[in-house]
Amino acid sequence: MRLFYRVLFLISVLVALWFALKSVVGAWGYLRLQGQAPAVIEGWEIEEISPSQFGYRVKYCFEAQGKRVEGEEVLKSPLYPNRYAAEGSLKSWKERQWTVYYVLLNPLTNTLERSFPWKSLLYALISIGVLFYFIFLYQRAEQMKK
Repeated sequence: MRLFYRVLFLISVLVALWFALKSVVGAWGYLRLQGQAPAVIEGWEIEEISPSQFGYRVKYCFEAQGKRVEGEEVLKSPLYPNRYAAEGSLKSWKERQWTVYYVLLNPLTNTLERSFPWKSLLYALISIGVLFYFIFLYQRAEQMKK
């Protein structure tokens, strides 16, 4: 039985480390995109991501540190169930004003979508909480033995 709890504890440590690492990497990616510039959208394409998911591929350019930089990206959201839904919504996305976020030291690293990894952070906090719960249970079981 003791081996079972050790394996369970090891699994919870690995899960907590995985989610913590994932949230740190995501936060680092978010925080390093310090530069902002207005984007000039040069083209839109509808791209099939999977048989039931369609999204937009956007070609854009912007000016950073006096240089013209070009970029291309498949937007993470919105995703549509078919090509017709994506085509129907495209007009409203074309009218939107876009901002490019880029790394100040390397404007070639850029994106139109910058979002903080709240979901990964929440998973990390929950898994660390479960880890501390197992530590508490282990200590409580050791006290009960005495």
